[in-house]
Amino acid sequence: MTPFKLSLLWWIGFWGCSAAAPEGEPLVQVAAPTPAPVIPAVTEELMHASYWLTSQPSADALLLTQEQVPVYQQELRQGSYGSLTDLADYPQTLEQQTLKDRLDAWAPEVEVIFQDGKPLDKTSLEAAAPT
Repeated sequence: MTPFKLSLLWWIGFWGCSAAAPEGEPLVQVAAPTPAPVIPAVTEELMHASYWLTSQPSADALLLTQEQVPVYQQELRQGSYGSLTDLADYPQTLEQQTLKDRLDAWAPEVEVIFQDGKPLDKTSLEAAAPT
């Protein structure tokens, strides 16, 4: 089945069809396909809250009081080495260079990148990098 036909079937299944079936022919309903899990080893069962709620003996237990939540959030931000940010304090816009510097600061260190079984030298690696 072509991607167009799949999209059409999904659209009809999602929005429905207002046209009546020709006389004597049944109206066919098409359900949208269930997408496959994006994360490996995640089963369909794990994709539903009911699984997680029933797997916890004290799912309704209060874990933190209203006063403890901000303290816990602050501890998370301090222990995250800057990877967690309070979005209320984050600027709505950033200058291009500021954003680039922040991304570069968090870019993973790459020891060696290979091409055709041979390590790329720094000049080749820099030439391949997008500008």
